[in-house]
Order: sequence, then C-alpha cells, then structure tokens
Amino acid sequence: MRDALRRVVGAVAKSAHAGLVYERYAPEKRHDVRPDPWEQWLSRLEEHPEPDDYAEAFKRWEDALRQSYTATFTARAVSRLLVGHGNASPTGVGLTLHHTWGVPVVPGSSLKGVLAGYLRAVYGDGAAEERRRLFGVAGEDGAPEQAHAGEVIFHDAQWVPCSRVTGLDRAQSFLARDVLTVHHPGWYGGKAAWPSDYEPPNPVAFLSVRPGGRFLVALSLAPGTEADAQAEDFLAWTARRLDEALRHWG
Repeated sequence: MRDALRRVVGAVAKSAHAGLVYERYAPEKRHDVRPDPWEQWLSRLEEHPEPDDYAEAFKRWEDALRQSYTATFTARAVSRLLVGHGNASPTGVGLTLHHTWGVPVVPGSSLKGVLAGYLRAVYGDGAAEERRRLFGVAGEDGAPEQAHAGEVIFHDAQWVPCSRVTGLDRAQSFLARDVLTVHHPGWYGGKAAWPSDYEPPNPVAFLSVRPGGRFLVALSLAPGTEADAQAEDFLAWTARRLDEALRHWG
C-alpha cells in the first residue's frame, strides 16, 4: 500500500498543474534522507513547464474580451513576482496560480487594490470623481438612491503564453526558488528570551514567479454602464493609471 501511494504521488509530481503539485503534494521534510525529497520537490517545480494546451485557452479568453468594451495592455515582471504570499502553503509562503492551468495569474482584486491606493496617494482629491466611478459609493442611510456601482471590471491578469514572448519557450519554467531567512527562530517560536545575534538563522525556501514573464491586463465596462465615447475614454484613462501604478509601485 505504501509503495502504491509513493507511485501515485510521484505521478502527480509530474502533473501538468504546478499549483496542484505545490499546494497538495508536498513531501514530508526528511533532512536525514539523501537525496532530500523536499529539495527534489522544489527542484521539480522550478523546472515545471507551461501546460501544452494553455496557449489555446489563453486565445479563447483573449477573443472573449473583444465582445465588450475592453482596454488591455501587457505588463512584464522585471523582477521576481509574488502574489498571494498569505495563502496556505506547505512552505509557509503562498503563491497565486491559475486554478485550472496552474500558471501564474494576478487577481483582478489585487489590481483594483493597487490602483485604489495609487490614486489616493498620488492624485488625491484631484481624482475623487474618477475614484467614485471606478470603485462605486454606498448610499447613505435614508438615501439609497445615492449609491453608485463601479463602472469598470478588473479582470484577472492572465499569463501570456511563452510562445508569444521572444526568448521564452513552453519548456522554460515560470517558477523560481526564493528564500526567506528567519534570524530569530526562538523568538518567533514563542520563547520568552529576547532575540539575540547568536541564534542560528533558519532559511525557508519558497517559490515565486521568474522575472521576464508577461501578463495581459484587461479592464472592461461593467454591465449596465452606457457604452459611449465618454465611457471608452474613461476606460482608457483607467488603463493608463493602472499602468502607472504597476510601473512605479509594483
């Protein structure tokens, strides 16, 4: 039974879905065993290729965007990218991957949050009306008619297939190992003694998205929003501001 389970886990480790391997099939840490199965697991994920049929799925999604008023632009990760580090993970550091395809993805809620903070900090009251249109407002008590829904849909930014990026191919992994070093494990572990510089550091390996990958960022008019020239201009303005936020704030 134990040997059969090992074969099943080994087959899943070669699965085309990196998210499944990362979140559900981590081996037990056995530093007394060589080669260390934990290190082997991380190394396999670092070499995990893009799924065979992902490019076709991306094209279908891209074609669907053309059916509505949508503004798009491509964002390139110039450094390592980590979204969803608070998600549950065997390494203790989470990572957001596409639920179906296992490739990196940036949730629309994350993009919306970055833009909200950027507009508030950089444009201030000068963009108050734009923020109202973007994010909506709740009606005050006794005046629900003052409520206004947001006029823009922030789609999840999808990973651009390697076949569309010069210098990348499907066999090239999109994940890279990173490390977070805890210098005071005793203090963080609940010991009453104050931390000191004599404690041994504890490096914790985790995965992030390699630099150089690209994401297609898409914004659409929300249902019920009148699609006219003014709305299209507002959508283009929003895309420019989001591009600014990602360039300068990351």
